[in-house]
Amino acid sequence: MQLISLTEMKVKRKTNTGFTLIETLIYVALFFVMIGGSLGAVYQIIQSSNAANARIVVNDEANFLLRKINWALTGASNVSVTIPQNLTVYKTTPPPGGNPIVFDLNGGNLRIARGTNAPIILNSINIAVASLSFQKITEAGRPDAIKTSFKINGQEFETLKYLRQ
Repeated sequence: MQLISLTEMKVKRKTNTGFTLIETLIYVALFFVMIGGSLGAVYQIIQSSNAANARIVVNDEANFLLRKINWALTGASNVSVTIPQNLTVYKTTPPPGGNPIVFDLNGGNLRIARGTNAPIILNSINIAVASLSFQKITEAGRPDAIKTSFKINGQEFETLKYLRQ
């Protein structure tokens, strides 16, 4: 039978206990690096999501405005562009109080007015319309067309609508 001295027992007991201070500091540092990286990734995801939502809002607003102008031009009997920012549309069979339809730009808002009614703002408060321009295009052998262009938050949108009777 082998006898173990008291100092050897203390050494064996000491090596079997917990983590050292250096090991604990290394684990804590690794934990904070992982948490920091995760938070950075989450922040980037949220930022890109917000930017995508802003682009979607701008595109939806622009599509709505372009559809409204196309709607007014459908079935138009006469169209006049007084200044590049004003479009007046006359329909062949006017609804009561609805003739003419006038589009204009006022303070970053695209407005529509029917007949003598007060203008209604078409865009939401989240966006500002700039550089609104209407252009009547007349070419031989083709029906007249109206080219509409504007900017929303620096992004340009345009459409071309042929007038058919």
